[in-house]
Amino acid sequence: MTKHTPGPWFIGRSGHGQPYQIETADGLCVTKWGGISRPASQEGEANARLISAAPDLLDALTQCRAELLSMIDKHNKQDADDGSWLYDYQTVVEADAALAKARGEA
Repeated sequence: MTKHTPGPWFIGRSGHGQPYQIETADGLCVTKWGGISRPASQEGEANARLISAAPDLLDALTQCRAELLSMIDKHNKQDADDGSWLYDYQTVVEADAALAKARGEA
């Protein structure tokens, strides 16, 4: 898969029927949808907010995953030394799956 269009992305409107358009800071259209057959709606606006946040969410999840993995490894090493419970990696596995899906690897 090719790399996605770099963020940040913003919500715009693109003409007749006011379809939604997600665009970059320099005005490049990332995607658009809606229009006469599908007018703007609260659901459409919520979808547009989510889509426009995608690059930021991808970056944030990548950073959170790295921090979580570091904390788990640190705690597991400390806990293993005194025989107490070890933290599992399920949340990291779920983050990996989401990141793979976003990157087209799943």
